[in-house]
Amino acid sequence: MDTELLSWTSTYLYSANKLSLRMTRLTRFIFLLGCEKAMFGSSSKRIGLTIGPSGARLVKLRKKRHWTIESSGVLPLSPDAYADEQLKDTDDLRRQLKRWVRRMKLTGSPVVIPIQTSQAIIRRIQIQTTNRKDLHQLVALEVETALHLPFEDPVYDYVVVGEEENATQVLVFAASRQLIEQQVKLVESAGLKVRGVELSATALARAIRTLDRSSFQETLLVNQEPDSLEIYMFYQGQPVFVRSISLFSALDDGGQLSPSQLGEMTAEISRMLNFYQFSIHEGQSRIAEARIAGSKAVRDQLCAALQELQPDMDVRTISFQPYAPGKRDESYADGQRVAIGLALWPNEEKRINLLPKVDREAKVAPYALAGTLLVWVLCLAAMLYYYYDSRSELQAGKRQADELQLNLASLENGIIAQQKPKDGATDPSQAVVAIRNNRRVVTDVLAELKEKLPAGAVIRTLNYNASSQIGLTVTLNRPEDVSRYLYELRRMSFAEDATLQSVVEEKAASAAADLETSPLSATKLTAVYAVPFKKPEGGAKNAADGNQ
Repeated sequence: MDTELLSWTSTYLYSANKLSLRMTRLTRFIFLLGCEKAMFGSSSKRIGLTIGPSGARLVKLRKKRHWTIESSGVLPLSPDAYADEQLKDTDDLRRQLKRWVRRMKLTGSPVVIPIQTSQAIIRRIQIQTTNRKDLHQLVALEVETALHLPFEDPVYDYVVVGEEENATQVLVFAASRQLIEQQVKLVESAGLKVRGVELSATALARAIRTLDRSSFQETLLVNQEPDSLEIYMFYQGQPVFVRSISLFSALDDGGQLSPSQLGEMTAEISRMLNFYQFSIHEGQSRIAEARIAGSKAVRDQLCAALQELQPDMDVRTISFQPYAPGKRDESYADGQRVAIGLALWPNEEKRINLLPKVDREAKVAPYALAGTLLVWVLCLAAMLYYYYDSRSELQAGKRQADELQLNLASLENGIIAQQKPKDGATDPSQAVVAIRNNRRVVTDVLAELKEKLPAGAVIRTLNYNASSQIGLTVTLNRPEDVSRYLYELRRMSFAEDATLQSVVEEKAASAAADLETSPLSATKLTAVYAVPFKKPEGGAKNAADGNQ
């Protein structure tokens, strides 16, 4: 019994552990899904926020037939708010942002913010697996051991860009956790809820792709900012190479690049195109199209220069005016282009999210722990119930076996006493043979007594007396059952004879009170029988000897 209980317990606990693990994963999935629904839900409104040297820009999009700007705002920042391409988190800046967000009535709204692409590290690595379940762990191991990053505590995300027979090609995007957490903390102190952090390059590409359905399979993207020119190389929709060129001198009176600046930019772009074609792809692939964003004067300048430099390339300038159809000033939407792409972030299937996941994991943990604990308690309760139920059955069986053993010992002692010689000189071997020959099995006797009972009859008491006979008290339904059972008793294998000592008639209610199960009849008959055992061989002689 103990071995069965131990085996059952092991099997049950193993199943419980598997169930609790599945419930933990399910709880986590449901919670994260609920978070995303709570973040963006089924609403057709999206918000993107950028904070840079030119100021903070916030765009709120809505969708009817197409995505358009519902509202936007610009908060100019002091020149000392940015230093070394990093935003200074000061109390004064926090107060400005908080008043600005409150004035735009966006307190508590979910937003997506960018990180400058130049502050991120992009690596293409090959992972020796095609199993998506193992891929995440192997990428994490690769980031921790193989990638030599310029910061100690990275935040990273990755996208799959290709698969081979036994390997997967992934692009890993990593940035400093400290830098991102600083920006997230600043934005959330203003009353907004940060739900995503991505590269400004991918946000800009998304805003362009929504307009002209560009695939960005092998694309050069040039983005002109007030103080820099950012150049991105895209492969299969993701940036693989980034270069930022500072504009040390201001634009001329017409808002154009000087000839020296233009020559420097085109030379740098030419070097990047060669690097992409011959170093990254070893001559197997080349950039096929270019998209240029920025002020109209600069993008037209660059477009003409690139068409002259690469006549086979599809070069286009991008205007973001379709996002603001009610505005005549083209610069209104162009100045919001990165924020527009950030606002469209929830619509992306393969989106990058560099938001540190520690806080989200901490939110999931209590729910997962509670679910696991509940399953464990239920399994423990079921196991204890089964154990004590089996234990009570085992104890009842042991008591019944002990009682039968005592009755058997009493019968054997009676036989030995009857067969003992007068003078006390007994042959041990003859005594053993006599005991074996005359021993009766109590269970066989009881089975034979029950087998011959009439239908509905019940044995109420059974005992042995000193004269080696069985006394029976039996409850029967009909008078003819009384005589019928007396007849059956006299024919039993162990009976010498049988006598009916008394018959008492009882009411049905009385009988039902004493018995657990009884047929529905008007009266019950209680009969007392005496059944002497058959005399063993030599029993008469032994009895005579014993009387002398």
